Amino acid sequence: MAFNKDKFKYVDHTPKSTDVREIIAIGEYLGSVVKGSAKCDPADAFDANTGETLAALRCNLKIAEKRFSHASDAFATSQVALAEASSKVESDQKYFEHASAELKEAQRLLDEFYQTLY
Repeated sequence: MAFNKDKFKYVDHTPKSTDVREIIAIGEYLGSVVKGSAKCDPADAFDANTGETLAALRCNLKIAEKRFSHASDAFATSQVALAEASSKVESDQKYFEHASAELKEAQRLLDEFYQTLY
C-alpha cells in the first residue's frame, strides 16, 4: 500500500505555556480516531510540511498496528472455526459412511429375503 499524506487531517498545536510547536495528524480506523504527532524543538527551525509528514507517518504506523492486531485476531478466529469445521466434517463423514453401510446391509437383507420367497 502506498502512503498517502492527504488522507489525514492536521492540527498545528502550540501550547501557550511553551515554545514547542506540535503538528497532530488525525486519521481513522474502524470508526475510531487515531492521532500521530510531531513536535519541533524550539532550537530547530519549524517546517510545517516536515511536521505534517512525520505526524502522518506516526499516525499511519498506529493505524497499521491496529489493522495488524485486528487481522491477527480475525485470522486466529478463522483458524479455530476451520478446526471446528474440519472436526465436524470428519465426524459427519464417519456418520455418513456408517449410514451408507447400514443402508447397503438393509437392502442386502431385503433382497435375500425376497430370494427365499421364490
